[in-house]
Amino acid sequence: MTRAGGSWIPRTARSPGTVPPSGGSARERRSARLRAAGARRNHDAGSLRRGGSVMDTKNVVQVQIFGHSYTIRGEADQEYILGVAAYVDRKMREITEKLPVASLSKVAILASLNIADELFKERAQRDAQQQALGTRAARLNAVLGELLEERAPR
Repeated sequence: MTRAGGSWIPRTARSPGTVPPSGGSARERRSARLRAAGARRNHDAGSLRRGGSVMDTKNVVQVQIFGHSYTIRGEADQEYILGVAAYVDRKMREITEKLPVASLSKVAILASLNIADELFKERAQRDAQQQALGTRAARLNAVLGELLEERAPR
């Protein structure tokens, strides 16, 4: 219960996501602000408006990563989320094979760095391929333009 203006108000009587009156503890006020911010964020990012109502489009999936259970909420389908979680789990286990006494946070950071490195390399490869494709398309366009000029009636 929280004291507000001389009376006690049960926590359940307050509207969810509202900041408790000044009589509430700092922890309660912070928690309420975070809930309210999260509610706004979820409303903006993952909702679909239909006939004035809001419908949540996110999937909730329970995953296991490195021996810990996590509830993941996302717009991707369940198989995709499970696949990503399995990949992260595999990367973390690869790190522990090399550093068996590393702390969980160190393993997570090193796995994150390895995954980020893979991402950056893939992006660089994609960019190089796009640039090569653009160059080739420009050359083909020039050749095609020359051929069309040669065959144009004069």
